[in-house]
Order: sequence, then C-alpha cells, then structure tokens
Amino acid sequence: ALEALDRRSVGDALARGDAAEAERRLEGLAFDALPALDRRAAWMALGDAQRARGEAEAATATWTRLLALVEDLRGDRHHDVAAVLNNLALVRLDDGDADGADALLARAESIVTEASGTAALQATIATNRGWAARLGHRYDESRRRLEHARALREVAFGSRHPSMAYTLDQLGELERASC
Repeated sequence: ALEALDRRSVGDALARGDAAEAERRLEGLAFDALPALDRRAAWMALGDAQRARGEAEAATATWTRLLALVEDLRGDRHHDVAAVLNNLALVRLDDGDADGADALLARAESIVTEASGTAALQATIATNRGWAARLGHRYDESRRRLEHARALREVAFGSRHPSMAYTLDQLGELERASC
C-alpha cells in the first residue's frame, strides 16, 4: 500500500543523515488517502525527518497528529501510543524543555510498564527520562533512571548489544554535567 512512498528510499535517506531528501520524498504524499497504518508509518518517518532537520514545530505537529491517529486506532494504552509520546518528548528534550518532556515520558512509561514485549521501548523511555532529569539538574534521579535503563537493556539484549551505547552515552553526559 505504500509503494508510492518507497519506504526504502526514505529510510536510506534518513540513515545517510539526509533528512531533507527524506522529507522531500514524503512531502508529495497524500497522507489522508492512505490506509490508517500506512499513514502512521509515513507520519512517523516525516516526524523523524523534521526533527533531524531541527524543525521542532513541524515535528511536534506531525507527531501530535500521529498521536491522535494511533490513539483512535489502538486505544490510549497501546505501546504504539508510548512510542509516539517518546518521540514528542525527544523534540522537547532537543529544545531543553525537561519538564515537558518528562510529563510525556511519564505517560509513555506508564503504558509500557503494563504492556508485554516492550523491553526495548521501556529501556528507551527510561533512558530519555534520565536525560530529562539531567537537563532539569536532578542528577540523583537521572542516575537512578539511567541505571534502571541500563539494567533493562542488559536483561533484554545482553551487556554487549549495540543498544547499550545510547544509555551509556547518557550516563557519560550525566557524569560530565554533575562534576
């Protein structure tokens, strides 16, 4: 159903760091004409591209629209809702809004805590809550959250999995900030 979108070319452009090309490929797409789940995938990719380009308002608008769609399709307690809330929080973190990000992440965390099979998302949200606490100068809370995220990732993937790098990077940022 998304042949016109050519997911691979959008994904390749994002992987190359060419958010402008990804966004160009997405711009001409008639989102509302797509089936709901394809619209979800397209909006997620568009929000990623907008965030990568530093277009916080556009990314927020895209992901807010996506949040409404996912809540309508899946209900407000589905792990896909948590993933969109996480992405909205990343834009807030990029802008230095630690409290706004943490509020979104707290809602996301409450959703994934209840869901099964969401270890990776749970660890990502825990890491991002640690980031938000660090930005808010709540270093003890940040350390606690990041250590929890590290433990989640280690149980889910093992200590040598590449996804550990994200959490360890945030722990390093915390050490620099709290010195």
